Amino acid sequence: MIFKKILLIIILIFTSCKAPTEQISYERKPVVFGYIDAGFNKINPIYLYWSNNFSTSHNDSPDYIILDSNDTFTLSDGTSSINMVWEPEVNGYIPDYVPDLEGGSTWNLNIAFDDYELSASTEIPESITLESISSQIPWNCDGYPVNVDEDFEINLAN
Repeated sequence: MIFKKILLIIILIFTSCKAPTEQISYERKPVVFGYIDAGFNKINPIYLYWSNNFSTSHNDSPDYIILDSNDTFTLSDGTSSINMVWEPEVNGYIPDYVPDLEGGSTWNLNIAFDDYELSASTEIPESITLESISSQIPWNCDGYPVNVDEDFEINLAN
């Protein structure tokens, strides 16, 4: 009796559930990747390329977007604006100049081309100054002990 009920439930589950028949679609969109290295006062190349479908890695066949003179690609903090310029050697955009990247400042990225308007923002954190490197937990690197002299002066703010 229990077997018949279980069998009936299983049959109902398999016959009443529909298998997914809808097609998963892919829409090509622009992708932006980059970062600001405030510790070294450096804006690393910013990459702009088209997305790939699920089976293609962006590393294998990147489809870079090269903007023309009608398009804009700027990075600004509200007081200064940096134009990003295509650099073929890195396949990315580099700044035409690098201002002082101060802690606490907010930088906005704006890209406009064709029918796309892309934007992002980031805040540069304040600098960090270590006052001590002493710890109750021993320092180690890959499982090997590291001898850290407590008189070693380290200052990440400079």
